[in-house]
Amino acid sequence: MSLADANQQLGVARYRLRAKGDRDHALATANRVYESVDRIDGPAVELADLCERLYGLMQDLGDDARCERLVQKALALEVALEPARPVVLGTRQLFYATFLHRLHRYGEAGRLATEGLASYARGVPAGDRELAYLCSLMEPIQRDAREHPPS
Repeated sequence: MSLADANQQLGVARYRLRAKGDRDHALATANRVYESVDRIDGPAVELADLCERLYGLMQDLGDDARCERLVQKALALEVALEPARPVVLGTRQLFYATFLHRLHRYGEAGRLATEGLASYARGVPAGDRELAYLCSLMEPIQRDAREHPPS
């Protein structure tokens, strides 16, 4: 499957899930893309974006196990990009933090929230309103990490 095919298939799957309520078709399509994702060739930036989109679809479908693998792959690709995209990296880290928090993995979630906010901050001017908003969204995650340290 090519990168273009994978992106097209994800668009169809998301449409079938959201607009048509056809979970079975969306899941079958997402599974095909997921099984191909490690064999798809293309620019790292586009592969990271594909993994992020597939992660979002898998999250909508409730497949946490595959979500984590995809967000980890997207992060690994994003970290290696030159030139760096700090806002995108930070956003990916914050998505992952939110995901981990939902799974009650508070320590990991708190660490990623802190890293994500720092990454995001490197890409925006001081006093950025969006960053302030993201900080407020991540505060409960960071608080839970402090209140529930790993044993």
